[in-house]
Amino acid sequence: ILSILMLNDTILAGTWEGFYRCTLSEISWEPFEPTGIPQNTPVCSIANIGNTLFAGSMGKIYKSSINDVNNWSEAGNGFPANTRILSIVSNGNAILAGTDNKGIYISTNAGLNWTAFNSGLPSQNISQLVAVGTKVFAVTVANGVLISDINDTNIAAGFASMGWTPNSSELENINCLF
Repeated sequence: ILSILMLNDTILAGTWEGFYRCTLSEISWEPFEPTGIPQNTPVCSIANIGNTLFAGSMGKIYKSSINDVNNWSEAGNGFPANTRILSIVSNGNAILAGTDNKGIYISTNAGLNWTAFNSGLPSQNISQLVAVGTKVFAVTVANGVLISDINDTNIAAGFASMGWTPNSSELENINCLF
């Protein structure tokens, strides 16, 4: 399992072969093949942002309404091919996606367009993103945890006013942060 998400009484799991799901009443995993996502597409990350589900794959993000998980569509463009999207979070009006080898991408229009957001990022191998208040923490494999202050004022001023700074802790070789 690469990613997992609880949605009401259903658990969605992303794997190298696509989605699996089960309900809390019957803990029995079944392959789940929604329309709009090609069969056997890896699902590396899943996020529930507002009323929209996002699923990160290889160079693409798909989205669906939480009310209709059987139908998905591709969410915008801007990702290089063969880049695994390992983490998706939201912070205010921004959605961020961390990748395995191309850094972090940001969307300020609900996932329609994505732009690289790597200023000050010493490592482009992002294993996880965590949003707390206006802060976003980027977990890197080689350089520990980095922090950016992403708020609506900074977004309105443009990406040049934002960047990533190292956390002052001694954390290294991190794969996961809660």
